[in-house]
Amino acid sequence: MIYKCKNCSVALMFRPRSGMLECDACGSAFWASQFEETTEKKEEIQMEYYSCTACGARIAVNDVEASTFCAYCGQPTVVFDRVSATKRPEYIIPFSVPKERAVHRKLGNK
Repeated sequence: MIYKCKNCSVALMFRPRSGMLECDACGSAFWASQFEETTEKKEEIQMEYYSCTACGARIAVNDVEASTFCAYCGQPTVVFDRVSATKRPEYIIPFSVPKERAVHRKLGNK
């Protein structure tokens, strides 16, 4: 979690020697206990994880992406279960030419 300086709003850095959060801009120092945890609900993003086909790394894909690149090896990846869904047709229009006649015409005969 990133804490901001109460004096100048710059991100604070944790200094292990002092055990405090220090501001590089204004020099202020704070104990971590001075920042109270907020319980406000933060916006969440729905993510799904897939395996890279090249290196096997886990790829995080949000709910609207259908393709992405692996962050580790650069391999382009398509999430096939999102693009391969097929719709069933409402009806089928039959051919008006029988198969024998179509094959006969293809061979050059009339």
